[in-house]
Amino acid sequence: MNPTAGKRDHTKVWKEIRDKLAEHQVQYEVYFTKEKKDAESFEIGKIEEGYRKFIAIGGDGTVCLLYTSPTPRDRTRYRMQSSA
Repeated sequence: MNPTAGKRDHTKVWKEIRDKLAEHQVQYEVYFTKEKKDAESFEIGKIEEGYRKFIAIGGDGTVCLLYTSPTPRDRTRYRMQSSA
């Protein structure tokens, strides 16, 4: 999650997603970005650990980076409707 992206309060979006994950008893890990492109490094590390599903919260750059990053993947890409 990139908490500084765009002009919106992504905390609200995160709370909605967190509540849905809890409702469906989904285990997850949250990562708040700290600098440019560190989301990609985080994702690569998680892919190497065996993770295959990711949710990106932020602006266009955050979502695009994870959706198009040139990392080895064996996963289905899901696109969610924006709440904007």
